[in-house]
Amino acid sequence: MNKYYKDIINNIGNTYNYFINISTDENLSIFNIELGEFAQIKLKLKNIKQNRDKVLEEITRQSEIILLDIKKHESGYLLTLYINNKEERYKVSLFCEDMDCDIQFWDYSKIKISEDENKDNYRVLLAVKEAKNLLMKRKLFGENALNYKERNLVKNAVLIIILSLLQLKEQYNDSSYLDSEDLFKNKDENIEREALQQALQVIEFYIGKIKEAQAIKEKIEYYLNNPKKLMGNRNDNNSKKDQKNISNYQNHCYYYQSIYRIYSDFSIAIENSCKEFECKYKTPNTKFAIDINDYIQNKIIPILKQNEFEGEYPCFVYKDCKKIYIISFQIMPNKVVIKYDDKNIDTRKIRALLENIDYKEIKPEDFCVYLTSECLDSDAIGECVSQFIEDLKVYKQIEFNEYDDNIINKPYESKAGILERILFRFKKQKNQ
Repeated sequence: MNKYYKDIINNIGNTYNYFINISTDENLSIFNIELGEFAQIKLKLKNIKQNRDKVLEEITRQSEIILLDIKKHESGYLLTLYINNKEERYKVSLFCEDMDCDIQFWDYSKIKISEDENKDNYRVLLAVKEAKNLLMKRKLFGENALNYKERNLVKNAVLIIILSLLQLKEQYNDSSYLDSEDLFKNKDENIEREALQQALQVIEFYIGKIKEAQAIKEKIEYYLNNPKKLMGNRNDNNSKKDQKNISNYQNHCYYYQSIYRIYSDFSIAIENSCKEFECKYKTPNTKFAIDINDYIQNKIIPILKQNEFEGEYPCFVYKDCKKIYIISFQIMPNKVVIKYDDKNIDTRKIRALLENIDYKEIKPEDFCVYLTSECLDSDAIGECVSQFIEDLKVYKQIEFNEYDDNIINKPYESKAGILERILFRFKKQKNQ
């Protein structure tokens, strides 16, 4: 193992220790270190000489490995494990002759946001989590571990975190969040000042483009001149007095507000910057998942494309001058979750959403409220998608008189005829 890898592993716990998940194989020869959503380190131990049985015993007692520390000796490496259980924290050690280290960087734009979390602010939640992953990756691995797109987004990530800190400061009356975030753990005022200057550069871009930008700029400038105000003692009465004018940005940032654009711009840029990385969430390796993936790729997606849906797996969108249709697929080991919905684009919220994000980039989660179907076989998937396409075709026929007998079967025709008669009767009564 070279010094670069050893320094990285030893630095992990001092950087962001609650971002770590450490697991091991049954004989302790491999340690997997999961770093948030952005990386995995696989540590391979060769010829363990001491304490294997003791460490295995401790781990099987349902204890949790929370930190690793590596020291080089003349005849090998000393690996110290810090372990937590319900009662105490303690350490045990292994000695081995040599180690190998593999690092895998993941596509961290695929972070999952649960439906319980998503309260009309999907891009806010996503952007904050992505920003933390990007800044953590940079802090742990250095600039050279980032591609050029990621490097260009560092200052944008800093702005996202600053907005989050301002919101937390207002919501909880706590003025120590720069420190507690760990991303700005160093208490040197120059660190906070540099972060605020980076955030200021980004917010300048949005002046004149979103109405909240000027207010955000003024707050950042205030903290540039008073850095201790954002990082001071939580019991500092003067600091609490200054909080009354701070807007609760993140808490009140929903998809129909213009500031949402800052978060959506960042999340889309992160997705583009991560295209070269492998997705951590792969299609499950079950026969069901493999067969269903083949069915969706070869049968369902061509139908969506034929009906003018745009996008790429797993999410597709269709938009005209009246409506927007969204559908996405999530393949699980024994089922497929389909998320889909259609929205009228002349409603206030959807109109605002489309001002904040290009329609081609929209996902069902951006709507917050959408339909979900769990399909257990290809027939169920086909039926769900067929109904979705049927609704679109009937709508197009009624609204735009678009009807193609080569594509639409007789059931669509009868359904459309009923709707036409209803509309004709309604118009006739209105004219009377």
